Amino acid sequence: RLRHGRHRLPMTSVGRRQCRVAAWRNANPGCRAPSLTSITPLPPARLPAMAQQPPLLRLSDIALSFGGTALLEGAELSVSAGDRVGLVGRNGSGKSTLLRIAAGLVEPDAGQRFVQPGVVVRYLPQEPDARQFATTLAYAEAGLGVTDDPHQARYLLEQLGLDGSETPLHLSGGELRRAALARVLAPAPDILLLDEPTNHLDLPTIEWLEAQLMER
Repeated sequence: RLRHGRHRLPMTSVGRRQCRVAAWRNANPGCRAPSLTSITPLPPARLPAMAQQPPLLRLSDIALSFGGTALLEGAELSVSAGDRVGLVGRNGSGKSTLLRIAAGLVEPDAGQRFVQPGVVVRYLPQEPDARQFATTLAYAEAGLGVTDDPHQARYLLEQLGLDGSETPLHLSGGELRRAALARVLAPAPDILLLDEPTNHLDLPTIEWLEAQLMER
């Protein structure tokens, strides 16, 4: 360190030889002490760039046609941990089809679908179909994986105003939608794909759903 008056100046990039000369001049009467401007600061250190994590789900260059008419061309979708993505478009533009491809339910004509190993994906369709199940509980439990908590299905049904004994064939549109929500929420998926999730829901249920999504 060099002394300048009562202050100590830190060693910088002026170099050892320049520091020795400055110190010698400072020690000899009649020699001018080094000025603050003569000390060159070190450039800021560059931190190594953090490796970017791959997305949980990615659709690349997706193409799909129905009856010779192109519905999707070069469609892309990337979802990373913590993302909340809204899919916006006019009716018939292929939003539901893209979600079904993301869920692995529809095979595109071209393009790639990548899902990280172990990632759980659940999809809520616009029109849930529970006709093959005897009760709403059986329907909701069918969405669980082997290691999932079996009590979550019943708990969510009760939160949504159902007791699990209802026959799906006798449900209203709103009741069926609530059962379907319990089915997709119960396994706490890594990626939750919701197609028109508020259809047929009343305001309290919509607010409940919003709170659930904020917590996840």
